[in-house]
Amino acid sequence: MTTTAQLPAIIRRSRFDGQVLTAGSRGYDSARSVWNAMIDHRPKLIVRCASVDDVVIAVRAARESDLDIGVRCGGHNIAGLAVPHGGLMIDLTTLGRVTVDPVARRARVQGGAMLGALDRATQPFGLATTAGNVSHTGVGGLTLGGGMGWLARQYGLTCDNVVSCTVVTANGDVVRASADEHPDLFWGLRGGAATSESSSSSSSWCIPWARGPWPWSSPSPSITPPQRCAAGATWPRGPPARPR
Repeated sequence: MTTTAQLPAIIRRSRFDGQVLTAGSRGYDSARSVWNAMIDHRPKLIVRCASVDDVVIAVRAARESDLDIGVRCGGHNIAGLAVPHGGLMIDLTTLGRVTVDPVARRARVQGGAMLGALDRATQPFGLATTAGNVSHTGVGGLTLGGGMGWLARQYGLTCDNVVSCTVVTANGDVVRASADEHPDLFWGLRGGAATSESSSSSSSWCIPWARGPWPWSSPSPSITPPQRCAAGATWPRGPPARPR
């Protein structure tokens, strides 16, 4: 079994492109800080991944060393599950890219992306999907936990709008989970708050969304309050069909 003292050197030798942080390293304390300031967990190792391959290396290293794994995206979990005390924390915050296919109405979201990045990527196309209410919440963690948001009453939870996930399993294998591939895993990922797998990316379908005024925006002189609250959410012929 690999000892924890050997881990940083072993990970760096494994074609690892990210950062490895240990107690005393520059950036270690900021990396382990999460939204709930009462959490003061100290991982043995923080592995800031730059690719899916990096995630695989981190998972396999933790298994070899018998270390608990935590996965950090936005760090909003109230219990601080992203930061395993004495374990290995996989930090996905550098994997924050969001790409949008406006024709298919699909957004592909990397595992470390925040809701603000999802909004910025979809809004130029007049698209949106159910997401949380705070822009610095991680899309991955929100989705794995179900995901409530402004559009949930009409379009379901965030996890209801997921088309597929690319997952690094607890064994260090990379699999695609969808309704057609690994459907049991796909079922569990959508709202199961999974911690034994790391979702390195996901694909979600989006709906056309009016460009404001938003329900929380300042009053518009041309729209009465009841109309303003419904702007962008009322469709004359019902909501658009989900893309297949």
